Amino acid sequence: MKESMLIYAERQILKRKIGVTIMIPRIDGKIDVAQPLVFKAQDQETTVLNHTFEISPNEAQQMIDELWNCGVRPTEGGGSAGSIAATEKHLKDMKSIAFGALKNIGVKLDE
Repeated sequence: MKESMLIYAERQILKRKIGVTIMIPRIDGKIDVAQPLVFKAQDQETTVLNHTFEISPNEAQQMIDELWNCGVRPTEGGGSAGSIAATEKHLKDMKSIAFGALKNIGVKLDE
């Protein structure tokens, strides 16, 4: 059975890049370390595209988490589910406070 890949990312400030290291621990105590990618020129019309590599959903999550730790964020989207839930709870609390304050000063509200 293949061991899970370990994926690490490191922000390289002076190079203005993010270094990614992928390795697979072996049963014999050694590790297999992925080597730098090599690009090969091919004709666009006859090229059959193969994946550069395949990873499991757990390995993909590890990669995303590592990139997040390096400061990489999605370019689009409304934030995480956790932050949206917190915002919704805050708005509900603020609505309760506002309506409570208005009722205390005698303002009639249609709820």
